[in-house]
Amino acid sequence: MGGFPGSVLLDGGQYHTSSTKRHPLGTRGYTQDGRVFRYARNGSAGLNPGMMCQAEASSADFEAAPIADATDFAVPSTSSTVFYLSTATSMATADAFADGYYMVTAGTTTAEVGQMLQIESCPKSDGAAGPSGNPRIYVYSEDKLVTALSTTDTITLQKNPYDSIIGTLQTAPTGIAVGVAVTDVAASYYFWLQTWGMACMRVSDTWDTGHNIIYASATGNDRLGEALPSSTLEVDKGAAIVGIAQYIGTDGYAGSAMLTLAP
Repeated sequence: MGGFPGSVLLDGGQYHTSSTKRHPLGTRGYTQDGRVFRYARNGSAGLNPGMMCQAEASSADFEAAPIADATDFAVPSTSSTVFYLSTATSMATADAFADGYYMVTAGTTTAEVGQMLQIESCPKSDGAAGPSGNPRIYVYSEDKLVTALSTTDTITLQKNPYDSIIGTLQTAPTGIAVGVAVTDVAASYYFWLQTWGMACMRVSDTWDTGHNIIYASATGNDRLGEALPSSTLEVDKGAAIVGIAQYIGTDGYAGSAMLTLAP
């Protein structure tokens, strides 16, 4: 998408952070020993090594939003690269959804629903009615609709899961688990987030060697990183498996685990 590079051999670069963006979000990095990383941007609070991170919660302001009225804009076609939303919600921050996704989540036909395009940019907008105020979305030119849309379709904007991530040590998650920080990261800085391979991660509660490590929701366990026997069906209660425990470690400190998020 948009000239995205392939995998990057990090060779020590996994510890580098930057205030400026050097790769598209989600770019895959790796080390010679098989650890895998994704390029990410931190949210509003600093991160520390070993901290599991989650994606930012979805924005209700841009869920199931209608496409712009056909009287002001052309209905999106298979050649469209700019899309408008018919909503009074402002896009207060430019590129708030850059590298994220434009998703058709409801519509007239099954061929229209389920399409997803990657967003290149989205300028600020004031949310006023008409062409000057409607949120405007630019997608990568290589990404096209397969089926043209209808005026009754609704759109959801989803941020890139590696944008504005949140450290979640011992808190109930509000988004999917995305990886583990390997160095201190300042607020809003870009960095390499580990997603696969042997990792040193903070321990919450009790780990058992060889057991799954879960990322638990408020409806299951209310803490991150608790390892449970396979007979305990915590996954059915909203817990996701993020890895396998190796060294148990101590509650509140760190242990080792085989991380199994994004290879």
